[in-house]
Amino acid sequence: MTTSFTSVPRATPGALLATAREILVVSFGDDGRAAALNTWPRGSHLAARWCEFAAARADSAALTRLRTMLATSTVGFRLLLAGPETDVYLARATALDCGALDEELTLVVTSHARRQVLCAHCKTLTETTEPIGGTVPCTGCDALMLIYHHYSRRTASYLGFMVNAEELS
Repeated sequence: MTTSFTSVPRATPGALLATAREILVVSFGDDGRAAALNTWPRGSHLAARWCEFAAARADSAALTRLRTMLATSTVGFRLLLAGPETDVYLARATALDCGALDEELTLVVTSHARRQVLCAHCKTLTETTEPIGGTVPCTGCDALMLIYHHYSRRTASYLGFMVNAEELS
């Protein structure tokens, strides 16, 4: 099923740097680091403050560091998030939870191979490379989930529900 409407955030061309007072660059993995350097080369803007952070994945330590960076940021900051879809969208959700606006963010997605699926039954997040419409076993309750096209921007995940949930025994 294809549609022109989607709740999945899309990579953005870039927040305006001309008026930025502070630049925050967060990248995930080697591809994310390279993409960040190509998108906003260090020294390309003379902001009052330039802060870079690279992590392998958007794990709890990386997201905690992002929260700390955002807590000390000033009005007029711009945030670049670069790397695989799952990591960029988890970091985006964290930034929005901290009060950032979409207009302050630039998203550079380097890969769409991995996605997170939220189990509707036990609320566990499962990471997979299966496509939308495919199935994956839940890592929490072991239910075989259908990966539905509904996307939650808050949890940065697709909805997953038991394939045979409507069947009665």
